[in-house]
Amino acid sequence: MSEADALPEPSLRYRWIKANVYSALFGVVTGFAAVALSGAFAVSDPETPAVAIAIYAGLMGLLGALGFAVFARLTGGVLSRKLPLFPMPAWMLLHVAIGFGLGVLLSPAAAIPEEVDPEPLEIEMIALVTLATMVVGSVLGALFGSLQALVLRKAARGLGTWIGFSALAGTALAIVVLGTYLGSDTGLMKDAVGQAAAFMMQVMAAMILLPAVRRLQPREPTVSA
Repeated sequence: MSEADALPEPSLRYRWIKANVYSALFGVVTGFAAVALSGAFAVSDPETPAVAIAIYAGLMGLLGALGFAVFARLTGGVLSRKLPLFPMPAWMLLHVAIGFGLGVLLSPAAAIPEEVDPEPLEIEMIALVTLATMVVGSVLGALFGSLQALVLRKAARGLGTWIGFSALAGTALAIVVLGTYLGSDTGLMKDAVGQAAAFMMQVMAAMILLPAVRRLQPREPTVSA
């Protein structure tokens, strides 16, 4: 027996968290690329032509699709080892479509001019916004998990738990809000804090979703008569 054969196989928890950490790190890269694109196209300048804004939105869609494709490939690699009938092409297509749509829909946020000296929010207001974000995040998480469940329905059982924990994982969106309001107000430090918060959000969501990953059970292939 070789030394490689004697090594224990990494646990599901290790592989799931590792996949999400790598995906989140790639998300940081695409996040800074998005920041660079917004500066290159001067999208926050009211004088920027509509054509440039449209090109920027399209590029943001491509960045979003790329980031979600990496997430889908890495997490799909983990799930396919647990679910023999795992539909990798459909899993990839779903996430690429979501990533492109989100990239385009969120691109107008970069066109909002930054305040030179923004008024600091009260702690009570930050708490209220954070709570509201957790509620919205849980709804979005449930929707995201439901779309994933549609793809997984022929490969896995336990998808009700998957959707429930996806809703719970969506509350991690509040981390981004806290990073936005408690970090630096402007400049590169603000972007760095935002990317760090997004990284922490994805890793936290992955940890919350882990019990649902463990409870997924493979479906038996149907045998035609």
